[in-house]
Amino acid sequence: MRYRERMKLTPLFVLALASLAGCSADAATEADVAGDELAIGSAPIALDGTYYFEGEVKPLGRLTVDVVDMRMSDAADRLADLRSSGANCALVISQTYRCTKMHGASAVADASLEAIAARSAGLSVTFGARTGSPSLVTDADSLTEWQIPQNGTGLAGSFDRYTYRQLRNGPTKIVLPGAGDLGDELLVEDASRITKWERKVVTEGRWRWHEDMAVAVLAR
Repeated sequence: MRYRERMKLTPLFVLALASLAGCSADAATEADVAGDELAIGSAPIALDGTYYFEGEVKPLGRLTVDVVDMRMSDAADRLADLRSSGANCALVISQTYRCTKMHGASAVADASLEAIAARSAGLSVTFGARTGSPSLVTDADSLTEWQIPQNGTGLAGSFDRYTYRQLRNGPTKIVLPGAGDLGDELLVEDASRITKWERKVVTEGRWRWHEDMAVAVLAR
């Protein structure tokens, strides 16, 4: 399996990265990633056939989260050290700070990539024939959104349509209806490759954990 293939942190993965920088391992806030500007308003990429996960996992980055309780004897020194190292620290509740720092793809642990690959084994998404023309729903400066009438089978079941979103300085994302409120969210690289964002939480101690981010690649 190909775990550690390097990936530039392009706009394609801004939303994936943003979903990790929050108040807990499960909360989300914004992460800024530089990249080339995505063209807005271009026709949706045609997706066709079956896309399979065959072991390729690409690391995106590691978010380190430190919690500092100011009632601890070493808290002031720890908070100062974290800030001097470039961490972003914010008071989240009385006397408790959360400090976050983003690291590049090389910081993602091999064990996390292996766990994501194992979790992704057997994933596939099939796109059948389109049953109509794409319908433009939103055409704004920052976002273009289409509804695509097309039959297929996603990770959460069958679908007969999906949402296709293009964001400026952001990803091209598709949302497939299915189980749950959100269904399946996938990122589009090109007509032959789509990706599913994943993360693995690695606990270092009560006051620190890491969130390793990667994408599982589905190709046809």
